[in-house]
Amino acid sequence: MMHRLQVRLFAAFLLVIIVVVITILLLVLPAAEQEIETYAQRTGRLQLARMHHWLLGYHSARGSWSGVQPFVEEMGVLYGQWVVLAAEDGTVVADSRNMLFGQPFTEEWTEVVLRGRDNERILGVLYVSAESGIDEAFARNLRDSLGYFLFWGALTALGAAIVLTVLLSRAISAPVRQLAESAIRAGKGDLSVRVPGSFRGEIGELARSFNGMIADLGRAAELRRNLVADTAHELRTPLSNIRGYLEAMKDEVVEPQDALASVEEDVGMLARLVDDLQELALAESGALGLHLEPENLVTVIRRCVANLHARAAARGVALHLELQEELPPVMIDFQRITQVVHNLLVNALVHTERGDRIVVAARRIDGVVEMRVTDTGEGIPEADRVNVFERFYRVDRSRTRATGGTGLGLTISKQLVEAHGGRICAEPNEPRGSIFVVELPLAGYGPKTDSMIS
Repeated sequence: MMHRLQVRLFAAFLLVIIVVVITILLLVLPAAEQEIETYAQRTGRLQLARMHHWLLGYHSARGSWSGVQPFVEEMGVLYGQWVVLAAEDGTVVADSRNMLFGQPFTEEWTEVVLRGRDNERILGVLYVSAESGIDEAFARNLRDSLGYFLFWGALTALGAAIVLTVLLSRAISAPVRQLAESAIRAGKGDLSVRVPGSFRGEIGELARSFNGMIADLGRAAELRRNLVADTAHELRTPLSNIRGYLEAMKDEVVEPQDALASVEEDVGMLARLVDDLQELALAESGALGLHLEPENLVTVIRRCVANLHARAAARGVALHLELQEELPPVMIDFQRITQVVHNLLVNALVHTERGDRIVVAARRIDGVVEMRVTDTGEGIPEADRVNVFERFYRVDRSRTRATGGTGLGLTISKQLVEAHGGRICAEPNEPRGSIFVVELPLAGYGPKTDSMIS
């Protein structure tokens, strides 16, 4: 395929070059010949004007044509033409070749009538032969030389252009060939392949886009592997607990009623994990429907805070609200955004200690309503901040249930917020703690109808 591309490029370049060369020959050569012809005609008229001027000056100075023969001979030699001067009665009085002297002139030559100062008296007639003079011979030779050099110059330029075309077609097809080979390797599963990013122009942009695509594919493959490993890890702990309690009950080490509560808790953990995985899969595949209506975000926030007030009080964490009055409505799915706010509040509670505080603020900024969940807890290291919305990611590497549930809450929240046309991010809170910022578009700025996450 690459060879076919190179051949097509070569053929296209060669066709353009041939068209250009032929166009130059067809346009330049006739135009040059026309200019040379015009030059020759102008030179001939100028010569006649000069001879006319000289002869009138001679007659004015001498009063007759007596002794004019040497001057006529000189003019014939100077201009390379046969020059004849006839008197008023038509008799030749001077001949540059000394062949017609004293004879009546009857040839059809170029003639110029010589008149006196009163412009009425005819002093004589100047005749110039139709044969080519020195200037015309020079013009003819120039025309022949021009055609010769244009022809061979065109052939030389065509040969050089063919060589350059071969080199250029190879240079253009080389990065395309590398891209094709890299794509084939990537298609076979080698996601470590990269195309050199030293190319310029559109080829360079294509190479960088290709490298970015391969990097994204590699990241997606890594995330997929991590998802399988993390899911297995999350399932292993409750399943191991359940198996342990079942074996203990089988061996009559513990009473069934004593193990039932722990087994029920582990089963609930598994159920929540499966539900979260299903919801995340629906969200990422674009199959999770949103029922969008104009709603007041303050209502959502107050309801979530009220539901978690007792849990916060039990942990000794203070919940504060800083809500801007009369916030404009936002286009949201009430249940889904309630889930987002609940997840952010639970995440803040998990990472705060007794005596800490959580502040939930909401205000309007241009075309969005911004909500901030600020805590004074342990905070998120800068290196981990970019990953907190990944599946099963926890800043606490121990991955216990006490440090974050299934590890999917923030991931699902990010999917839901972005499905609403909004934005969610994590920021540091000085001197300690974290801030989660959610921006949702006002009604009329975001999605206007029921939609699917995409």
